[in-house]
Amino acid sequence: MDVYMNESLTFEKFLKAKRLARTIRLREFARPVGLQISHYCSIEAGSLPAQENKLHRIVEALDPSREEKSILFDLAAKTKDDISVDVKKLIKSHAWIPALLRTV
Repeated sequence: MDVYMNESLTFEKFLKAKRLARTIRLREFARPVGLQISHYCSIEAGSLPAQENKLHRIVEALDPSREEKSILFDLAAKTKDDISVDVKKLIKSHAWIPALLRTV
């Protein structure tokens, strides 16, 4: 999938497309994720970034493929000019990774 080369693709667009592809309405999606409808709408509209714990719940509820999950995490990180949450977890789980990254 060449989504990484597509500069116009945003977390919000990808998130909404995945939700709609699964034919899940906003209310039906926000409740099980544990978000107020207005809060979720703000995330999907891009006016509010998804906090890490909410991002995990959103991604789990979408039940994406492994590739889609990576894309969602990467796009969410890009909107906050940050590192993807799954990459952060990997870095924290192995003491030698920071040294490796500094070397590279």
